[in-house]
Amino acid sequence: MAGKKVFSVVDGELALSLAPTLPGWLFDEQGNLSFTFLGSTKVTYYNPRRADTFGVDRAVIKSLMVVYQDGSVVEAAGSLLSAGHAEALRRGEVKAIQVVLE
Repeated sequence: MAGKKVFSVVDGELALSLAPTLPGWLFDEQGNLSFTFLGSTKVTYYNPRRADTFGVDRAVIKSLMVVYQDGSVVEAAGSLLSAGHAEALRRGEVKAIQVVLE
C-alpha cells in the first residue's frame, strides 16, 4: 500500500517516499483508504476521483500531512518526507500521515 521502496537515502539522509500502486475500486465512496504502517502509524489516502494510482490518468500525491504523537502537525508538498520526519516515523513518533492525491 505504501510502495515498493519506501525508505531510501537522499543526500546522505534517510527519506520516506510513498508510491502506492492501487486500483481506484479500493477507495471507499468518499475516496479514502487507510492502513497501518510500521505497526502504529495510520496512513490515509484521500483520492476524491477514486482514480488508479498507476497508468496514464493516475492520481498522484499532492501533499502529506504528518501528525505526531504530541499533536504537532507538519505539512509537506509532494510524496517525499525528509530526514527528520522519516526518522521520527521509524521511531514510532508519528501517529498518522494524511496523503492527498489528485
